[in-house]
Amino acid sequence: MPPRHFKRFEDPPAHVAVEPLPGAALDTEAILARLRPQLARYKLPERIAIVPALPRNAMRKVLKRDLAPLFAAGGAGSCDAGEGG
Repeated sequence: MPPRHFKRFEDPPAHVAVEPLPGAALDTEAILARLRPQLARYKLPERIAIVPALPRNAMRKVLKRDLAPLFAAGGAGSCDAGEGG
């Protein structure tokens, strides 16, 4: 199924990039297990990337354009979250 287009009044696929706190251990299943009781199934992220640090500019804003390669065709450090449940 091709991804839906957000400019045509459709929801874009949800992607999440996570920067863990120092000393914290994260995995995608732990993140999804935390989100499942709180979100509707259609609101769960389709992909999750755990990165050592989010790319930021001089003003400390996250550079979203630099996150895109993480999710393109299964980039390094990302995985499909799947339907789960």
